[in-house]
Amino acid sequence: MKIIISSLIFVISFLGFSQDIPLKSNDLAPTENDSIINVISEYQFIDEENYPDAIIYAKSDAQQVYVVHQGIKMWCDQAVFYKKDNFLRALGSVRMNQGDSVLMNSKYAEYNGNTQLAFAAGKVNMRSPETTLSTDTLYFDRNKQQAYYRSGGTVKDTASTLTSRVGRFFMQEKKYQFIDDVVIVNPDYTINSSQVNFILKRDMLIYMVHRP
Repeated sequence: MKIIISSLIFVISFLGFSQDIPLKSNDLAPTENDSIINVISEYQFIDEENYPDAIIYAKSDAQQVYVVHQGIKMWCDQAVFYKKDNFLRALGSVRMNQGDSVLMNSKYAEYNGNTQLAFAAGKVNMRSPETTLSTDTLYFDRNKQQAYYRSGGTVKDTASTLTSRVGRFFMQEKKYQFIDDVVIVNPDYTINSSQVNFILKRDMLIYMVHRP
């Protein structure tokens, strides 16, 4: 059964946000095309006992740690960077921005510069002017331009609330898939389904509800 509802505009085109770039670079200038993750912070130190082979970057009173890599930008209170593996752990007030397609907040995040896979945990929040996604963990594959959660999530817009156990977002195709215990609550209706697929076409949202 196909339903077209123009009032439920479910857009996951997340807007970017502004942040002052830190003043001091500890390695390289932040070139987005570099294959190695660039980290900028006023403070850095080494703790071989707890973080072997890593450089630890910490925020200052004025600036968070700033991370940039091939089109993705990140801000956090502390970053643990394993340069040999091109892998970074971000802790505390994490914000991640990929152009105008991803804006994400979380308590913790990981990013692999070689595979371009990202992971976020702890009150994960992705939002746009139309929608807000809340979940405990979120995975993001930059190569495939796909993000997904599998431990339950809630998506809200101005009119409706959708919950599901699994959610997947195909950003380039503007397709969205929700699986397992899907519930859409709107003042005018409630939909329960095992799976709901969304496709955004111009100013209308077309979605297919799968009945068990």
